[in-house]
Amino acid sequence: MGKVTIGIRFSNIKPNEIRLGELAKVLNHFEGLIVSYIQETRPQLTKEALGISLVSIVEGSTGLICDSILPEVAVPAYQEIAHLIGQQQFLHFKAQPLSHLIGIHDFLNRHTTPAEFLLKNGSIQIETVLLAETKIPNHPIMYSEQAVYGHVTWVGGKTPKVWIDLPNGKQLGCDVKNYDLVRKIGTRLYTWVGLRGIAKIDTGSLEIIKFEIKELLSYEDKPIDEAFKDLADLLGNRFDAIEDVDSYVSNLRQEVFA
Repeated sequence: MGKVTIGIRFSNIKPNEIRLGELAKVLNHFEGLIVSYIQETRPQLTKEALGISLVSIVEGSTGLICDSILPEVAVPAYQEIAHLIGQQQFLHFKAQPLSHLIGIHDFLNRHTTPAEFLLKNGSIQIETVLLAETKIPNHPIMYSEQAVYGHVTWVGGKTPKVWIDLPNGKQLGCDVKNYDLVRKIGTRLYTWVGLRGIAKIDTGSLEIIKFEIKELLSYEDKPIDEAFKDLADLLGNRFDAIEDVDSYVSNLRQEVFA
């Protein structure tokens, strides 16, 4: 048995009818669909670790065959994706994979072509077909003013953007309209920060899919011993009279959960 690879084919388009920029964009969505779907259950696997790349083009067509460094992970995930698409269970996808699927679907609409999701194991077989006329719903959206905490990895751009790594390992791109605020956040590059702003939340997964920063909070990351010292200084001698700490905490829990 040969190596199993995956791919996508746009059957109503000739290769010379797709601009390179469009091809790159749809391939990015194809990769993003698979990577973000896998990361929902295995967030430690980065795009680089999965290593999904274009390895061949089906002769005389727009069939794009891709490989992965971890086919034992990528291929089963791809088959799950194809099954959900075939059953039109689009709202089973969380925010990120759904947005990439919609990006592929936008390409289909522009070119009035179906997309065939391929599996190659010696011969090529079609796992499922996504039609241009298929309606893909999006999760309802809600907005909330809240704080987020993360590690600042990038600040800048002509239209200012701040990227942070969240505690769960995911990345969040944040918009900032105040240039003074951008400069302040820039001084905290590669540190943990607290940011207050307006979150756009996907109700299907309760994930923040967009965040506009309004304020840089005074939060600073500290070693655990310093954090406990600050807490002790704040509380002062309020608990000095407690002799049996275990009983005190146990009684508190009983009151809270009674």
